[in-house]
Amino acid sequence: MHRGWLQRWGGGLLAGVLAAGLLVAVDVPGHATAWLYPAADVSQSQATGGPAVGIAADGTTTVAWVRNDGSADIVQTATRAAGATSFGSPQNLSTPGQNAVSPQVGVAADGATTVVWAQDDGIASAVVQAATRAAGATSFGSSQDLSDASRSAAWPQVAVAPDGTTTVVWLRADGGQTVVQAATRAAGAASFGSPQDLSQTGGNADTPEVGLAPDGSATAVWRRDSVVQAISSAPIVYPLTVQKSGSGSVTSSPAGIDCGPTCSASFELSSVVTLTAAPAAGSTFTGWGGACSGTASTCTVTVLGARSVTADFAVTPTPTPAKTTTLVVGSHGKTIKANKRSVLVRKVRTNGTVTSARAWCSLHGNKLRGRVADRLCDVTVRRTSASMGRVRITAAPVCTKALRVHAVITAKKAGRKRAVWRKTWRVQAASPITCRINGTG
Repeated sequence: MHRGWLQRWGGGLLAGVLAAGLLVAVDVPGHATAWLYPAADVSQSQATGGPAVGIAADGTTTVAWVRNDGSADIVQTATRAAGATSFGSPQNLSTPGQNAVSPQVGVAADGATTVVWAQDDGIASAVVQAATRAAGATSFGSSQDLSDASRSAAWPQVAVAPDGTTTVVWLRADGGQTVVQAATRAAGAASFGSPQDLSQTGGNADTPEVGLAPDGSATAVWRRDSVVQAISSAPIVYPLTVQKSGSGSVTSSPAGIDCGPTCSASFELSSVVTLTAAPAAGSTFTGWGGACSGTASTCTVTVLGARSVTADFAVTPTPTPAKTTTLVVGSHGKTIKANKRSVLVRKVRTNGTVTSARAWCSLHGNKLRGRVADRLCDVTVRRTSASMGRVRITAAPVCTKALRVHAVITAKKAGRKRAVWRKTWRVQAASPITCRINGTG
């Protein structure tokens, strides 16, 4: 009785029934019609139903089908590893001795593969079951009943979201009618949740299908009493949390995080969130951690699960000013007398070495040179010991009007900034004396 119900919804629409075995032809990437003949045998003989195929992102290919083992129809699977040219040996998934139909294959982004089918429990009804091979594993785990064994179920369909959330829909007998049910296994979970009715009771639903959007929202469709119906679930959301150290803020686009005060927000599955770090005054952004890396002020996070990011700020170090060489000069006051030699600099004290000592006179802002300088303002500079800072500067101006005497001394200690000392003297007399050059004042 139950096998007949299974055949109505599963076996009655089976494809790929071959007398000698299940055959697979392989397409060449990028060339839709360049098939590599001959086809390869994947199953042994007596394949009676299926097949279904799922391909992982790395190219690992899993095929499931139904084969009669002499006592019942069982679901089998075989896998071709990424880069391989042939499939491995078949593996039994359904319980031997009980008829199974309608295998379907769903593959997660990480390669985890789930096969679903409908199986006669040998007692009172048919049950939708599922088995999963974890990412990186070579064999499937034990099967799990998804539908309630008190009512027959058939026509399972499976879809897998980018985060691994897996949704299965199927038909369940409801007295003399049928309804569509669904069960979901959350990302990272070991088992599916309880079944949930999708279609209304009181009518006949058939041929359900299910698809998943990048945001994890599932849409199931079916036909009910000659009308196609659809229902969708809410998008899957995950938290994105920022842990901040130091003085600064982190904001997100799309909006949600403003850390500062709000350092965690939920975003839809597959969302691409841009985080921007802004240091406070006197601080510097030093880098990201967790789901982000690097030292750029922005980073992007693809939300495929709960994510945590660290953002580190550090106080901007205040540059230490370079120490300056000490230089103390013992000098004459601000004015000197005309027609008299005055000692302008008597002593220099420094913790370094005097590197230069210069003196000159100017008239109306123009530096006097050569014989004119000697005649109007004789200046002498003597350095008896640069390392000891012994410098003596004298000047003997002969006029006062617009005449100035200047001196510059520099000193330098290794590892320190150079020190510079400058001074200008005015010339005075009891009565102004005009300087004349070539007969002009």
